[in-house]
Amino acid sequence: RVFRLADKKDKVTREDFIEMGQENGLSEDQTKAILQILEEKNAYLDSPWLVKIFDLLKKYGVSEYVEYDPGIVRGLEYYTRTVFEGWDVKGEFRAIWGGGRYDNLVADVGGKQKIPGVGFAMGDMVIAEVLKANNKYPTLLINKTQVLVTVFSPELYDKSLKIANVLREENINAETFLDPTAKIDKQLKYADKKGIPYVIIIGPVEAEQTLVVLKNLRTREQITILQADLVKKIKQTS
Repeated sequence: RVFRLADKKDKVTREDFIEMGQENGLSEDQTKAILQILEEKNAYLDSPWLVKIFDLLKKYGVSEYVEYDPGIVRGLEYYTRTVFEGWDVKGEFRAIWGGGRYDNLVADVGGKQKIPGVGFAMGDMVIAEVLKANNKYPTLLINKTQVLVTVFSPELYDKSLKIANVLREENINAETFLDPTAKIDKQLKYADKKGIPYVIIIGPVEAEQTLVVLKNLRTREQITILQADLVKKIKQTS
């Protein structure tokens, strides 16, 4: 009942919300307490886990596009702990995508063990509407990854993310290795297997001196250059 009520918060007036709460067997004080919880956008600061999530979003450079909303209610009951939705910035369209975490779904449908997962689904029609409204409808091209930005250690993960973001802003298809604990040799083998021509390595020395190691997996040559010269060098040799 509370979830169904929460789902109505942004669709009705405050007075109607309180009245609906009472119709569902809640007192006025209980309904007002629920409303207060749903309107508290900084409550995540009391959760170390959520603080860690938002810190990671900041490192990826996307925190300005994400906000905590305790009022999100998804229609399917198999979600556990976390749900999320994606909207256009101006809020002119319905939700573009939505999903969440489901720890018990595999077991619920007959699996022998609980296998946690996270998933989401997108609405292709609303994506098309948003792109057309903003004159962003693309001519689709299949572009392979040009550069793999390796992760030297968990402590240097944010350095790798920043380099990857710089490359993407310059229309260079870059991928960051997902496991920050993996050895560099494993990351190089991954790039070689996928046919990624360039690899970037940022160790402690390079990070301190704003340098990067750029390795060409086709020629097996590598150079150490300033981070500021990286984009120019890749474009020259691609």
